[in-house]
Amino acid sequence: MLGAFSLLELLVATAVFLGLALILISIAGSLSSFWQMGISHNERRASAIAAFSRMARDLRFASAPINPASTNFQLVINPSNVGAAYKLPQAAFWQAPVAADRSRGDLALVGYFVQWVSNSPTDVGPKLCRLVVDSTNFQLQKPSDWVNDALITNHAPATKASGYDGQLAENVLGLWLQPLDQAKQPITRDAGATNYSIGEFDSMRGYQATLTNAVATNGLTYTFKPALPASIEAAVIVVDARTARRLAGNEKPGARSSTNMWDDVNAFYNGLPTGIKKGAQIYSAVIELHTAPR
Repeated sequence: MLGAFSLLELLVATAVFLGLALILISIAGSLSSFWQMGISHNERRASAIAAFSRMARDLRFASAPINPASTNFQLVINPSNVGAAYKLPQAAFWQAPVAADRSRGDLALVGYFVQWVSNSPTDVGPKLCRLVVDSTNFQLQKPSDWVNDALITNHAPATKASGYDGQLAENVLGLWLQPLDQAKQPITRDAGATNYSIGEFDSMRGYQATLTNAVATNGLTYTFKPALPASIEAAVIVVDARTARRLAGNEKPGARSSTNMWDDVNAFYNGLPTGIKKGAQIYSAVIELHTAPR
């Protein structure tokens, strides 16, 4: 017959059990934290992939004029007719052969921008939006002449009531864009050697690029007008859904202040509140424009 446990044995057994329980609780907590981190990472990554894959398809074949004297085709970043609510900190518009209704051709106006959308007092947040206006709904003229806040509101409201028309990705705090020349250098001057305002670009004004050819020992300056940039570097800052619920509404990037896009991106990211910054991630891509001069 087995003897009963002594008090000391019971105390030791209890201590061992509690120790194991604490270890298991700690492991479970760590696993839960890693699981949440994985979910958050996947959410942010999915938003970035959706943004860049769609933007790349629209940008690669941006329409360029066959006749250099044409004034109907344009890629413009931060046009003056578009308000600050859609420049967080940049918005871009151009024409591309992506129309859904092709009864009058395949050309469509395309635009990308971030806006804060309010569906209810408890449902307010930043969204990356895609504007598309088929050729049946606009005259063939450069976007800076007629793209404005009213057009964006009508065609890309991104609200629940509109069926999220125009919404491309949720919880995107900002969109930064940098046109690049054929040497992958930032475009800062137009074809007339006038500096662009920081954060702006207009393909109608063209640009200058310093390039080195096979026989030159020093870079030669080439002028392209009108002309699309050889490529565009795009960056977004995305937060996961859990972090987005803590947004106060003032996490909006200000106007571009540096000719180096990354100075502005990093300044905004590093200035985010600690709790928001932990749930934010920067993503970027360089998109080649196949219709640009080479």
